[in-house]
Amino acid sequence: MSKRGTGSGSGKVISEADLARLRREGPAAVEYYESVGLAEIRSRAGNLAASGGISIFGLFALGWSPLTMIVFMLVDAVLTVLGDLLAYPIARERMRASHERDHHSGQMLLIADGLEDGTGRWADNGGAPSPGLILTIATGMTAIVCVVAVLAVARGEFDGFAKAAAEPFFLWFVGGNALLRIAGALMAAVRARLEPDGGRLIFAESGSVVVLYAGLLALVWFPITFGNAGLYMLFGALFLIRIGFGVFALIWTPLALANLKRRLKLQDFSVRKKPGSSKPSLP
Repeated sequence: MSKRGTGSGSGKVISEADLARLRREGPAAVEYYESVGLAEIRSRAGNLAASGGISIFGLFALGWSPLTMIVFMLVDAVLTVLGDLLAYPIARERMRASHERDHHSGQMLLIADGLEDGTGRWADNGGAPSPGLILTIATGMTAIVCVVAVLAVARGEFDGFAKAAAEPFFLWFVGGNALLRIAGALMAAVRARLEPDGGRLIFAESGSVVVLYAGLLALVWFPITFGNAGLYMLFGALFLIRIGFGVFALIWTPLALANLKRRLKLQDFSVRKKPGSSKPSLP
């Protein structure tokens, strides 16, 4: 869950209906984050950093080229989508429910944050994202990237995969990562499906893959313009893009949760008055 569009002059004005919803649903949001939500955010951030961390290890410990680092990250993205494709049919309803619970709990944080930051506005991000739609978009973009890569290799315009495969232990890392990604996705789906009270969360992880592909398309001019140095620049940018939302959520969510808990405890649902402002205390 990310805080998007908040700040002065942006977002939707917090209404009495929003405040009533905050009073009604806020305690459940606190329970969600304290029981599983924060742990899920930490796990998600760690998983996003893992593929880039392996690439960085390959660079410094094994002498991988910057191109190999990028290839490994892209292969990891494909494996992430494949894992979701296998997990989705098994735990479709549980995945949908997990996305909805996380989304609605996140909205409670956004409303409370809009009170705390003094704007009286919050980023109303609509309904919960459909895991099926996320997976469809990610699968389509993955197919396009794979087709372009195959055509480039067939025409002799790209030999990055062959070079990467020849790097020390590259194929071993790819194989181990594939095992972890696929086995992990299947185990998570089965456990979520079998959980009697529906308490185990499972999410479509492919959303981060879409962001990664978008970054690749936007920044591919780095190596074209700067050569080998541009490959390092591209990898660094892709790594930051891939982990950016996870790191932001890792930092922002506990702070927003503390604010929500305090307001619920004190039953304080007023807009925090900024120093020197004559803004009324209610939205």
